[in-house]
Amino acid sequence: MRLAILSALLLSAAAPRSGCGDEPAAAPSDADCARKRCGDSCNPCGPDRVCPTFAATACDAAGHCVTALPWLCYQPCAGKACGAPCQLCPPGKPDCHETMVVKACDAAGACVPQTPGLACPAP
Repeated sequence: MRLAILSALLLSAAAPRSGCGDEPAAAPSDADCARKRCGDSCNPCGPDRVCPTFAATACDAAGHCVTALPWLCYQPCAGKACGAPCQLCPPGKPDCHETMVVKACDAAGACVPQTPGLACPAP
């Protein structure tokens, strides 16, 4: 009996829902974040659609609807020069765990692993 219930739940979770699952995930979530700021709540299935979610979702800095984290909109390289050290976790967030990889800001302003090949424009 438990196996039958578990199977039914898995099948219902995997089945496409009307308005959710019948389109690529990136297109609807991008559409819902198109006119929203980073951190605004969003619907991963797109605007005006019904999409049951179990976790809170919000627009990230790239305009994607993702599972919301308190540091979702943190930009570790904001105001830093290319080659400057950075951390992906914002200061004062004990629930964020930084990797041991040493990171630096790249020319595009992303916090990436610091490697000998990290290219920064000459000053």
